Amino acid sequence: TYCLRPKLPCAPRGEWLCPSCVAKHEKQHAATLESQRNLAELDLAAADVMRHKKAHLVLASRSAAAVEAGPGVADAFPFLARDPSVSGKRASPGKLRRDTCVQFLVKFEEESYRRARWVPLWAMRHREPHKLRGHWKRTGASEMDPEAPLDRAAFEHVIPERVVDESDDLDAVLVKWCGLPYDECTWEPRGSFLEVSRERDRDRDGGGAESPRPAAAAARAAED
Repeated sequence: TYCLRPKLPCAPRGEWLCPSCVAKHEKQHAATLESQRNLAELDLAAADVMRHKKAHLVLASRSAAAVEAGPGVADAFPFLARDPSVSGKRASPGKLRRDTCVQFLVKFEEESYRRARWVPLWAMRHREPHKLRGHWKRTGASEMDPEAPLDRAAFEHVIPERVVDESDDLDAVLVKWCGLPYDECTWEPRGSFLEVSRERDRDRDGGGAESPRPAAAAARAAED
């Protein structure tokens, strides 16, 4: 009753609610619902960008200067232009530009290094904040200066060393990668590794000595 103007000395009889307080609570409730919708939209978009997979390693980061964070970006990604934690608050142009232009080369769990792909900052911040902080700490890079090149040692991990198993049902082969242990073998489409698979068959049939790294076959497979 004291928030009304003029103030009421006492509440009226019966069921009565202060109109000012009701309007205030309704506004807060609407803001909460909007924030929840924004977060749900952001989560769905980030999961789609990352194909609903969990990041294993962040291999590199860069600033994709070719991506312009202007009205087109805000139109294509409207959830980026809003702060989901504060209803109605708009993201600054600088933050919008960083969210879309800063990208990370991510290797995903149960996928090979060959399948690593670039993921924007906004998706990493939402889905993998711990990986993001670990990458900044390990490389010394930051959102303002994100350039962190790929470690040359990772180039070896895209070269198939041997095929250790095959699946007719999946039409795929289990590939052992150079420089990686056997527990990081991954299933890959059979067509990309035919030569490696044939060399495995020859070794198994006694047609030749097993080679720990079939260089020619690996090079051809790496080019596919």
